Amino acid sequence: MAGGPTVAEPLMLTIPRPIGRRHGGRLRNVWYNYQSNSNKSLSGALYAMQLNPTIFIKPLILFTTAGLFTVAVVPPKPAAVQNATVYKGQLFEYVLRYLAWLGIFEIFAASAIHAALVSLDGAPTRLVQSLAPRLCPVSSGSLSSLAVLTPRFLLGAALVYAGAAFRLWSYRALGDLFTYELFVKDKHRIVDTGPYAFVRHPSYTGLIALILGVQLVYFGPGAFATECGIEYTRFAGRCGVEDAQLRERFGPDWNAYREKVPYALLPPFI
Repeated sequence: MAGGPTVAEPLMLTIPRPIGRRHGGRLRNVWYNYQSNSNKSLSGALYAMQLNPTIFIKPLILFTTAGLFTVAVVPPKPAAVQNATVYKGQLFEYVLRYLAWLGIFEIFAASAIHAALVSLDGAPTRLVQSLAPRLCPVSSGSLSSLAVLTPRFLLGAALVYAGAAFRLWSYRALGDLFTYELFVKDKHRIVDTGPYAFVRHPSYTGLIALILGVQLVYFGPGAFATECGIEYTRFAGRCGVEDAQLRERFGPDWNAYREKVPYALLPPFI
């Protein structure tokens, strides 16, 4: 196909040597040439996928993680009936269902944007070149770091999978007795089978694993929120401003404190 590489071009290594300077340079730089060409063909995108298979793997893990998180936090039962005596001692009880749906939306949005940036890296069109800075404000121009499968990312995904499985096991063990609202039904009974044979509140154990796993997947090196500066535009950015002001005010005393307490938010990660 004129004007761009074809799917068959990975076979270029079979061309016998010597190769002329002009043609050899073209072959050696075919990847960089097609990166800078704004009119990429579908075959060029497929060629990029052959060179970087993680553009399939990481989006798949991201969407699997988001899907399992959704299944594990969506209320499995309708809200309690109006005449039931429901515990309302904390504000958390009033907003629990809304928080669940908000978390689902944020995780799916982050997964979709991250997957799009990973898939588009290496095959930018004019449209992508105009959208990428909007989706990833602090990118240095290369989005390849978003495709890296770091140990932190894989550990987080494993925690999400395990937490979802443990929480769904809790749903199954309690059956109709499981509700988001805190109240005791007339037909309630003590369940001591399944995960309830090990801990009294296994659904919360699974939820803790889910939350920790999500933090590892969506924050840190190679994560969308970190690589694209999203997390720093909120509270983490405010932490940096506060640290700078305290360092300016207290100097060596602040530096000594920072060495003593190195984590800003979540030991031992941030």
